[in-house]
Amino acid sequence: MVDFIAAFKEGLSAADIADKNKREIASVFEELNKQLTKETDGKVKISIRDSPMSALSLMTVQLSDLSDINKKNMPTNQIISALNPLAKSQENLAHWSQDRNGYPCKISYGNKEHYCEDKPALEESLAKLLQDPIVGESLYKLMHSSD
Repeated sequence: MVDFIAAFKEGLSAADIADKNKREIASVFEELNKQLTKETDGKVKISIRDSPMSALSLMTVQLSDLSDINKKNMPTNQIISALNPLAKSQENLAHWSQDRNGYPCKISYGNKEHYCEDKPALEESLAKLLQDPIVGESLYKLMHSSD
């Protein structure tokens, strides 16, 4: 006989771990923004946000799913986006995805993909993202959009 109570307890434990991981990921972005705010005088804030799927991405949605699509529940991708809160302008930097457990998560831009199994890997991947010349150009443009 299946032990449903054991499965239930495992689910609660998994939910607790997922919550911890998601809070840890949020704390990495909080630290990133704390440092960026100081360096850019509040002109750059980086976050994960939902973005409507492109037409090409929508083509991969199964036809049975298309009947459920409307403006309220349009499929979305998650992206890492930079915002200049002072100018209310924004630049998309990378694609973001994460497991239901928080980790692993993935950052994709250009032809690069970084898989992050833990906090140190996420921090390193975000640092590499900031070092990318195209991302640097986007951030420069964003910082000067309020000038």
